[in-house]
Amino acid sequence: MKDFNRSLTHGIFAGLIATVVGMAYTTFYFSQIVDFSDGSGWLNIIPELLSRYMLITIVGSITHYLILKPFVNAKQWGNFVFALLFNAFALGLVVFVLKMDDPTFKTEDAQLMGDFFKGFLMPLVFIPFLSWYLFSYLFKLT
Repeated sequence: MKDFNRSLTHGIFAGLIATVVGMAYTTFYFSQIVDFSDGSGWLNIIPELLSRYMLITIVGSITHYLILKPFVNAKQWGNFVFALLFNAFALGLVVFVLKMDDPTFKTEDAQLMGDFFKGFLMPLVFIPFLSWYLFSYLFKLT
């Protein structure tokens, strides 16, 4: 149970840090390049980022715990299997972003810069995964 609690705590911390990093990136992008929030402001993005990043990192941590459980004597193989699944999920999200339809924005500036929206989303896709890996070393999960 101690390992499960550590894994869950790991996912929560990784999700919170990912949200902070995602908000910093979004704020910088919106203030320097173009605001893709359609006038609703970047504060409305916080709950969305928090819920998605927490979901990814907590599910990732629980999955990591469940995959490593059968690999008690071969932790490296368990980490390898998990890394394959986790990275495949990240690449799947990249394909999803690339295949999604271009959005229509209400504000003129955002509509003119609409071709760059997917480029704006790409770093946001990788932030929770990078945060999870950062905290996996701090929590000594790998």
